[in-house]
Amino acid sequence: MSGIQGKVIAITGASSGIGEATAAYLAEKGVRLVLGARRADQLNAVVDGITAKGGTATGVIVDVTRREDLQRLTDTALNQYGRLDVLVSNAGTMAVSPFDDLRQDDWDAMVATHITGLL
Repeated sequence: MSGIQGKVIAITGASSGIGEATAAYLAEKGVRLVLGARRADQLNAVVDGITAKGGTATGVIVDVTRREDLQRLTDTALNQYGRLDVLVSNAGTMAVSPFDDLRQDDWDAMVATHITGLL
């Protein structure tokens, strides 16, 4: 990736999995990161791991189903770095149960995260 060093990138779902791996990779390329996730302990561990290696990362507790949380994520990028170049909407959840269990709340949460949160 050429020209990515110094860019400001926010990533949702950054406390584990693809979001964490993406953050670690981008940090190595010199990207300034604003990382969002619901799980504070895991998010803080990711931020600490990046900064311990000389990278630049800030963590923000974010639930993508809450507009005010997403506003806080982008505001953090603007306030701390003066801009936001890229937003990686990576947050996700999965309802794991037999379909006939009809766990409507789990399905509603999945739609709120994957569709509404993305938009």
